[in-house]
Amino acid sequence: MGNLIKRLFAGDLTVKKNFSPTLVLVLCLACSLCLGDDNSARRYAEFTGHDDLFLMSCLLERKDVQHELKITAEQIAKVKHIWNATDHEIPGLVELVTCYRKRQSDPTLSVSDKEKLREAMNSDVKSCINAYQRKELPAILSANQRQRLTELLIQMRGPIALLDDPAILSKLQLSEKQRAEMGETVKHYEAGLKWLRGRYGRQQISGIHKNETQEDRQKELEALFVVIRAIEKERDADLLLEITPEQLALWSTIKGRLFPIAWPPTSVSDFPFGEQN
Repeated sequence: MGNLIKRLFAGDLTVKKNFSPTLVLVLCLACSLCLGDDNSARRYAEFTGHDDLFLMSCLLERKDVQHELKITAEQIAKVKHIWNATDHEIPGLVELVTCYRKRQSDPTLSVSDKEKLREAMNSDVKSCINAYQRKELPAILSANQRQRLTELLIQMRGPIALLDDPAILSKLQLSEKQRAEMGETVKHYEAGLKWLRGRYGRQQISGIHKNETQEDRQKELEALFVVIRAIEKERDADLLLEITPEQLALWSTIKGRLFPIAWPPTSVSDFPFGEQN
């Protein structure tokens, strides 16, 4: 059934154009019997990209992960504070922004030059915040806690980590042929996943349309999530088929003891350690 879903959404524009909650629900019902729990921290339909710091924060805010890592309330309070640090608490950030603002105020600058400065400022601000968090967050955790958190992050991301994690690549010693074939596998699945994820994201933030109820919208979101997860599971399986038994055994060791996490369907506005936490 995974192959059927993949063919339906890999590039058939007619299917996409006529996509409906009913179609997705039919697919979900057909697939539901083969979608077993993989018993790990794997998070499907992830919209936050591959930034490991952000994903680790998503892990750290969970009570079950805090218990698994034996993290204290004091440690969590420090993590939350660093994640929500003010501009004045991040070294060099205020000075950086002030410098850019001064340059932008130059009346001789063209509109395009000001836009370039704005983009450069946003990039440098992001880098400054990222550097601060990467320095401060790990210092809060013990060596054992950091190691276990790294294992859970790998489980959370799944086999896609085989392709873009330098440490894992070094340990598994994937050949150029393997990496090329796995890259083609990811590319093949992304053709369908891109549209499905886009639909899922838009439906989470857009208003209710005419002749649509909130219940209809929720059913479609739930169905979309199941279909995305089904395709991602099949992609995971295909990626693991492309490594040797020895590499597969090492991959299992790198992931560490499996830790099941019942993630809620991913939200495009899912940011860890917000005011509600």
